[in-house]
Amino acid sequence: MKGSGPSRPVFSFCRRLASSCSGFLVAWFPHLPGTRTLPKAIGMGLSLAALALGCAANRPSLPRHPGAPPALAAPAPRPTPHPGSNPVLRIGLRKASGGVAVTVVPSARAMLVDAATGHRLAVLPSGQPARLVLDVHAGQIQIERPGPVIAAPSVRIQVRGGRLAIPTTSGRYPSPLLVYPAAGGLQVVNEVRLETYLEGVLPGELPPSFAPEAQKALAVAARTYALRNLDKHTDAGYDLCDGPHCQVYLGHTTASPRGLRAVRATRGLCVWFRGQLACTFYSADCGGQTTFAREVPLPDMPAPPPSYLRPVRDAPRPAGPDYCRRSSHHWWSARVPVAELEARLNEDPGTAVGKLLSARFGDRDVTGRVQRVFLEGEVLAPTGATQRLTRMLSGWEFRRRVGPRQMRSTLAKIERVSPEEFRITGTGNGHGLGLCQIGADGMARPPYYANFRQILRHYYPGVQVGKEG
Repeated sequence: MKGSGPSRPVFSFCRRLASSCSGFLVAWFPHLPGTRTLPKAIGMGLSLAALALGCAANRPSLPRHPGAPPALAAPAPRPTPHPGSNPVLRIGLRKASGGVAVTVVPSARAMLVDAATGHRLAVLPSGQPARLVLDVHAGQIQIERPGPVIAAPSVRIQVRGGRLAIPTTSGRYPSPLLVYPAAGGLQVVNEVRLETYLEGVLPGELPPSFAPEAQKALAVAARTYALRNLDKHTDAGYDLCDGPHCQVYLGHTTASPRGLRAVRATRGLCVWFRGQLACTFYSADCGGQTTFAREVPLPDMPAPPPSYLRPVRDAPRPAGPDYCRRSSHHWWSARVPVAELEARLNEDPGTAVGKLLSARFGDRDVTGRVQRVFLEGEVLAPTGATQRLTRMLSGWEFRRRVGPRQMRSTLAKIERVSPEEFRITGTGNGHGLGLCQIGADGMARPPYYANFRQILRHYYPGVQVGKEG
């Protein structure tokens, strides 16, 4: 095999070495009594050793099968592929993973193969479910279907011209699915082309009613995010997950005609900054103004934070109406029971306050988002007496403790309305960094009629949109 290593030189060297040793033995051993036949035997042994070593060197190394699970071949981080190459992505399906069993139902005739060897295990008729069960002790996956039970270390399920349904999640996914043992149970991965993946992201991230140009803007932002973050879950054996930690991916469960057209109309287009793929973070509703990258503690934020992730007024002019004003969460209010917030804070020793007495919002950034929250509590001292305790949390940590469905953004204020309850009011929904999804829809509609390039350049100032940087 071409490129398999310097096998011939190794073999020739070993053969020459054996010949020299044999000649040396033939020359000197006859002078010793009772050793006349020994040189030939040793020489033959060395020649055989040389032959074995040469054959081992000549044998090509077996490539790792691309579908092998991490236990067999941990996938290494790969270089960022070109946007126009439509690469295969590995999407970890979190909602389908983690259990000891998963059921898959093909919509057409399917093939089950050993993912490590490519050996065919079984054929599954259309509509016939297969239950994959983890045998923890054997480290194998048992495949339960009509007929004998078969097993393999990892399984790839392939179907042509159809989809693979996972009933427990109501998800339908393009072929193939890869299933392998992982920490906590089975891991299910959808191996899917970039553009097909985006067709499953748009319905998860935008309502199908959003304007076509807003759909296109998100398609470009989502494509850029996917390509830039391919190493986000490498340790788990896949590229991206299917949840909001990466991007919401629904497979082909929900149809979105505008989303499909947006992906296809922008094929290969990405957001670039100085020749590099941009950090295209986005949120639902910025509350009228986006924020600085340095104010949002996202784990995949590069250092230093990009200059194009900075506050942008979400309006056509300083005093104009917000593009995102149509959002149902543009203004919101939530009542939070004191006992509930107290319990959530006390779950972690780092935020525990004992009996919660007060909560006050302190410093804010230039956009008005809360940076520090001061909490006062009462705890029991070792002596048995009570003592006051003061905690300071970041606005983001406090929001995480309250819950993002109650405290929808850090553009908020808090007040105690009764001894049993706080009220938190605010504007916006999400971290407010980068593209504002509902604002993009507002820009694309009358009276503004912005196209997707204008939308992207508005929320990421200084970037370019194209197939090359």
